Amino acid sequence: MHAARKLLSVSRREWRDLLVAQWALWRAEWSMKRRPTGALLAEWRAGGGTTAQADPAALPRAREIGNAVRRAALYGITRPKCLARSLAISTMLEREGIDGAIVRIGVRPDDARIAAHAWVEYSGEIVGDSHAHVRSFQLLATANGPSKRP
Repeated sequence: MHAARKLLSVSRREWRDLLVAQWALWRAEWSMKRRPTGALLAEWRAGGGTTAQADPAALPRAREIGNAVRRAALYGITRPKCLARSLAISTMLEREGIDGAIVRIGVRPDDARIAAHAWVEYSGEIVGDSHAHVRSFQLLATANGPSKRP
């Protein structure tokens, strides 16, 4: 019952963002499936990506987009991995003319394995992810957003 009330209180813009986020996640997952492991990051670097500086005035909208992707990933049709979520966020930001997003990839020891995680930063702030979770990773690679749309 609480979930239904919550859904009914969502604004038109939030609904639009959720639908666009779900579509962006599907496209990101499809794009990742078509490429060999690691090729996406190599393409970003080879294409140069965006070199624009983040505009702090666009940070509230970047947060909204990050939250929409996070919600679509949690409650949507699929459960995409962090790299797909990061790709979706950076693509949605780019399509709205919000340049300067940075995709970061980090690693940390996890028992006998190494765990990896991808997240997006905009204007120095993590968007669409938990600060506490991201802090547990050591930075490994950085890409300045997609150079090509998926």
